[in-house]
Amino acid sequence: MASFFQDSLNKAKLSFVRADPGDDVEEQQPDRLEELAEYCPTLTFQQRLIGFAVCFGMGYVMSFFSFRFFIKLIEGHPLPFAFNYTAGQIMQLLASVFLCGPKRQFKSMFDEKRRETSITYLSCLGATMVVIFVPMPALPKLILLLLLTVTQFCASLWYTLSYIPYGRKTALRMIKNALGIDESSYAGILGSTTT
Repeated sequence: MASFFQDSLNKAKLSFVRADPGDDVEEQQPDRLEELAEYCPTLTFQQRLIGFAVCFGMGYVMSFFSFRFFIKLIEGHPLPFAFNYTAGQIMQLLASVFLCGPKRQFKSMFDEKRRETSITYLSCLGATMVVIFVPMPALPKLILLLLLTVTQFCASLWYTLSYIPYGRKTALRMIKNALGIDESSYAGILGSTTT
């Protein structure tokens, strides 16, 4: 694991080598994303875990405490809920930047393993913001917002579990055990055989 981070650091250093002062080539300035990507590999593994835990924890606390403004949201004052909930969700999303860096984070969000979850999460986040500001009767608005926020929470959790080895498999196994679902009970329905 440490060699991976060292290799990343060496690659980052090599990519920012500047041309000789005598060359007519203009000095190339790295963009903000590359600057962030250069900084992140210099963090130790422990610093990355601490950054992830703090950012992830603060994001969930902000999202949780945003629900104290939910009644105000239904009464027609969406700004406190929208700001706190959205800021919490963004912090949760940015927490995984500590684990892999900003450039790889963006690329990994839309790889085959996480694409559906990322699209679901970002779509629900956008839909929540739209529903908050669209005038509609209180009960349908409440039901729709609850559905969207629960879906956001589940997508965020499923996305995060994709970074933990066997995280999704373990979570599915725990859910199946909690619900009393056995592999053999639905294997015949799906047409698969158990060995």
